[in-house]
Amino acid sequence: AARNRLSQRIEIINMAVGGSDLEQTMRRFREALQYAPNAIIVLFGHNLFFHHPMVKISPYPGMDRLRLLALKSRLVSLLAQYRNPRMQPVGFQGQGRCLAYRESLSTMADEARRRGVRLALCSVPGNLHFPPWAKDSARWAPEFLETKYLYLTGQKESAIRKCRQLLSRKPEPWWNFQLGEWLYQAGRYAQARRRLIAARDMDAWRQRASSVVNGLIRDVAWEKRLVLFDFDRMVSKSAPHGIPGWNNFKDNQHVLNSVVWAESAECLRVLGNVQGCQQIPIEFDDWRLKPETDILLPSLRMILEEALRTMHCRPEETALLLSYVAEAFWTSGLRARAMRLNDEARRLAPGESELCLQRALFHLGSGEKTEAARWLRLALKLRPDQGEARFYLSKLEAEGSA
Repeated sequence: AARNRLSQRIEIINMAVGGSDLEQTMRRFREALQYAPNAIIVLFGHNLFFHHPMVKISPYPGMDRLRLLALKSRLVSLLAQYRNPRMQPVGFQGQGRCLAYRESLSTMADEARRRGVRLALCSVPGNLHFPPWAKDSARWAPEFLETKYLYLTGQKESAIRKCRQLLSRKPEPWWNFQLGEWLYQAGRYAQARRRLIAARDMDAWRQRASSVVNGLIRDVAWEKRLVLFDFDRMVSKSAPHGIPGWNNFKDNQHVLNSVVWAESAECLRVLGNVQGCQQIPIEFDDWRLKPETDILLPSLRMILEEALRTMHCRPEETALLLSYVAEAFWTSGLRARAMRLNDEARRLAPGESELCLQRALFHLGSGEKTEAARWLRLALKLRPDQGEARFYLSKLEAEGSA
C-alpha cells in the first residue's frame, strides 16, 4: 500500500548493527552524514549500559559469532565477562551513562542541523512480561518463597498483600516482577503495569531501555525540535491492557515482524509523506490469540525457527525458550500444552534442574502435592543446592504431603 503512494524513489541505507554500544552508534551517525541524506533515523537505547569491545576488534575467525553468543547466552556472557570485564553492564554508572547519551543525542541534533539533515529519534519499547535478572539470594529468599507458596496453594490475595509488604521494605526487582504478574492475572492491569515497569527499570542486567532512557529521548526531541517516533508508547497502546509482552516481542527487547512493519509505516508516513500508512495496525503474527491467552507467544513455531536460525541455539537454550513458553501457557490456563512443552524441554536438557522445578510448581499449583514433591526431589537430585526446590519440599514434608 505504501509503495503505491510514493511519488518519488526513496533510498534507505540501513546502518544498524546488532549489539552496538553508544560510541559505535555515534561513529555510524557521523558516517551516515557523509551520504548527505534527507533524514536520519536513530533508534538506540537497549544497549546504553553496555560496552562491547569485541565488536571493534574482530581480527580472529569466529569473533563475531562469539560476540553474538555473549549477547544471547548467559553462560557465554559470563565467560566473556571473566575474559574481558568491559563486557558486563556498567552497573552503578547509570547516571553518568544517561548524561552521556543525552549529550550524544544533542550533538547529533546540532550536527544534523548544520548539514541540513532532518533527524528523527525513536523511543525504545521493551517486553514487560520478560523477567529481570535476579540473584539466587533474591529468588530463594525464605520470606519471598513463603509468599510464593501462598500463591501456589491458592491463597492469592494473601500472597499479593505479603509481597507488597516485602517490597515496602526492600524494592527487589524480581519481587516486583512477580507481584506484577500476579496483579495481571487478577485483572488489576494498571497496578500490574506499574510493578512490571519498576521491575524493568531496576533490572541489574539493563538490556531493556528504562523509563529514564526513553524520557531523555523525548526530552531531547522536544528541546531540539526533532521528529519523535514514540514507539514505546505506540507499542504499549497496541498491547493487551497497555502492557507490552509476548504478543509484541520475540524476547526481552526484539519486536516481532508485525511491529517492525507498523514502525516502518509510521516512518514512511512522517518522513516520506506517505499518507494512509498509519492505518496499518499492529497485529499478532500467524496466530490469533483468544482474550484469555493474551500473554502467550503469538507463534511458538515462528519463535523457535527464528531462534534456531539467528541465535545458533544449543539444545539447552532451546529448552530454556520452551520453558518460557510453557510458563505462558500455564499462566493462561492451557495446562496440557504447558506439560507437553515441559516434557520436550526436559528431553532436550535432561540435566537441567530448573525444568524439574517448573514441573513441580505446575503440580503444586494444581493441588497435586505428592506429585509436586516427586519432581522437587528430582530437581534436588540434579542440583542439591537448589534453594527454591528445597524450601517447597520442606513445606510439603512438614504438612505430611510428601
